[in-house]
This record gives sequence, structure tokens and C-alpha cells, in this order.
Amino acid sequence: VFGSPVAHEDDALRAIRAADDMLTAVQALDEALERDRGVRFRLRIGINTGEAVAGQASAGGTFVTGSAVNIGKRLQELAEPGDAVLGEATLRLVRDAVEVEPLGPVVLRGKAEPLEAYRLLSVQADAPGVARAFDSPFVGRHDEIDALHLALDVARTERRCRLMALIGNAGIGKTRIAREFVESLEDTRVLVGRCVPYGDGATYLPLVDALRDVLPELEQSLEADVMDRIAALVSGNETPATAGDTAWAVRRSFESLARERPLVVIFDDVHWAEPTFLDLVEYLGAWTDDAPMLLLALARPDLLDERPTWADPEVGVATLRLGPLDGDDTRALVANLAGDSVDEDQRNRVVELAEGYPLFAEQLVAWIEESGEDDDFATVPAT
Repeated sequence: VFGSPVAHEDDALRAIRAADDMLTAVQALDEALERDRGVRFRLRIGINTGEAVAGQASAGGTFVTGSAVNIGKRLQELAEPGDAVLGEATLRLVRDAVEVEPLGPVVLRGKAEPLEAYRLLSVQADAPGVARAFDSPFVGRHDEIDALHLALDVARTERRCRLMALIGNAGIGKTRIAREFVESLEDTRVLVGRCVPYGDGATYLPLVDALRDVLPELEQSLEADVMDRIAALVSGNETPATAGDTAWAVRRSFESLARERPLVVIFDDVHWAEPTFLDLVEYLGAWTDDAPMLLLALARPDLLDERPTWADPEVGVATLRLGPLDGDDTRALVANLAGDSVDEDQRNRVVELAEGYPLFAEQLVAWIEESGEDDDFATVPAT
């Protein structure tokens, strides 16, 4: 069960990835079992999303129960051995990260009406469950873009590192601002890494993302001892001796790249970063020398609970706080997103419900277009 006792915004995607990993692991195990014992596992998985009643299993109660759980069980019974079958509510939350085969409306035991079901074919490794609509024209936020350009200009002029944090709630538009800023740059190298909330090697994963594609170039410019540490970091086959060694090697790598042309390094979802990684970012901001570089950290306000000093400009972190879009910008965004199937009353309702959050506006418009709901919004997205 994903989402109990603690819910996460990507619980459906975590469940899908777990199912895919289970099927892959059992397939490998089966090869050995069939060879040595002449037997195979017959693993079938059903995945469904919805409200459930949760109890305290440790106190002898039922863990979860309800219609969503029962449908998940029926989907599992529908699956062929070696397959995972998803319900429609789950597919809505993971649609841009998976490839599925529709099984058509199916009649499930105990359900009066047929339900849609889908066989899982594949899962993309790093894709979000629902992709953002970055092709929509950019709205507002010009002061923030100007502030980023100014910071990069200072880094170029003074040949030093500028550390900036773009702070805002989920769905407020941090990633879109970073994309627009990058697309406006000329003669500048850009590296991007993303922090994740769970998984092996999560501490340094943003650095692995950022450095992987520039390894051949670094091999031509770095000393052997620095390159050995970077190669070990990226490969994941060997853990560097200390966090200090890693920070030193990363700093030397970024300096080498920035001396050729100005460097922008963007770390996304930094509110999920490990303290060791945050220490490294602060070290880069303070000690990078003779190299024009802008370090941009995108994070939710939770980061300031972990690093309250980042709210103090004297520490060396320039913090931009994002608020919601104003009404006119939100209306312009909704107009850009909405097709002919979304009427004026529905658009006004989206503007009201979104409260200036671009992601919410995107999802509400998509919900109307996909579900055909009328303007009373009696039914809203699952999350």
C-alpha cells in the first residue's frame, strides 16, 4: 500500500515502479528456479488508486479496506502471469511515464458496471507521472528572469560563483522560470541535476546527472586524481573517501568548465536534498575561484526549515521567493492552455480554483478536456 500512513504526491508512480521492479526481479529468479528446480513463480499484480479506510495494523486492525482495495484485487485476478494491470484512476496519475495496452471495459466480480483496465508494458526511468505543459506561452515572472540574468552578469564580471535559490510552493512555476531563463542564454554552458526523495545513491544523484555528459571533456582538462574521484562518483561503483574529497573534485570540475565559458548549474527539487549535498552546494558558492558560474537551486519553502541561513543574504545566498500569479496573468495562462472544449464559465472557474498556481491551472484544464466535466466541478482530480 502506497500513501499510508504517509501520503506522497507520487504514490501512484512509486507503486508502478515497484510493480515493474518486482516483475523484473521474479523473471530473473525464475530462470534459476526453472533450471535448478523445474518450477516457476506465477506473479500477477493489480494496481488501483482511490480512497480507502486505513487502520493500525500494529494494533491488530485491518490495514486498508474499501472499494479501491477490492478493485485492485479484481485487477490482480484479471492479470495474466507476469503482468501488472492498472485501473483507470491510476493511469491518470502516471500516464506520461508508462506505456500500456488497453484491455477494454472489463466486468469485475462484485461490480455492476464494466471498468477500464490497462496492461502495463513499460515504465520510463526518470519521467514524471504527468508531464508539464511547457509548450504554453510563458506568462509573467519577468522580474525573476531579469534577476537571474543580473546574477549571471555579476558572475561573468567578477569571475566568481553566484549562488541563488528560487523558493516557492509546489506548482508555483519554479521549473518553468528556469527553463525560460536557460532558453534566453547565449554562449553559456548549462548543467542540470535533480534531487529525489528516495532511492539508492540519492545524495549525489544531482551531481551525477549534471556531470555525466561532460565526462569526456573533463578527461581532457582535469588532473588524474580529480578525474578519478569524478569518475567514481558518476559510475557509482566506488564511494569517494570523504565528503570533502567529493566537494573538492566537483569544485575543480565546475571551475574547469566555467573557465572555458560561463557556467549555469541548476539543481531542481533541492528541498529533497541530503544535508551532505546542501553542504557541498554552500561550499561551491563560497570557494569557487576565478570561474564565472551561477548555481541555481530550485526548492520549496521546506528547504528553509533545513537551511534557515539561506534566507539571510549575508550568508551569500540570493533568495527569490515566488508567489502566485496575479489574476490577469492566471487568466492569460488559462486562455493559452484551454482548447475550444473549455468554455468561458469553465475558464473563469479554473482561474478561481487555481489561485495563481500554474500547475493547478494546467491540471484543471486537462481534467475538463479529458473528463468532459461541466462547470460545477462536482468531480475533481484525485490529487
